Amino acid sequence: MVALLGSWVIVAALIIVVISTVLGMLVGIKDPTTRLTTGLVSGMRFTSLGMIVIGNQLSSNPGYLAAGITYALIDFIVPMFFAIEIGRRAAAGTAAPVTEANA
Repeated sequence: MVALLGSWVIVAALIIVVISTVLGMLVGIKDPTTRLTTGLVSGMRFTSLGMIVIGNQLSSNPGYLAAGITYALIDFIVPMFFAIEIGRRAAAGTAAPVTEANA
């Protein structure tokens, strides 16, 4: 894991997660509930599939496994950070509540 700090794995994982979250939010651009749901779910996808491929097809090669685990951690942490921040803003009243009137 320490060797990954000098590589571009962390930066690439951050870029992939942020882009997939934004693209997921574009799917539900008109409905706030759908926008949040598809955005957060899109940002958290395919981690388990990647780990299965690394384990089965690549014989758990440590070089690929370390990058896969790093991506899995970032893929979990970044959308959770978004969800916590959205929840915090909704609780503070800075975000508009989702109702039938403004949906």
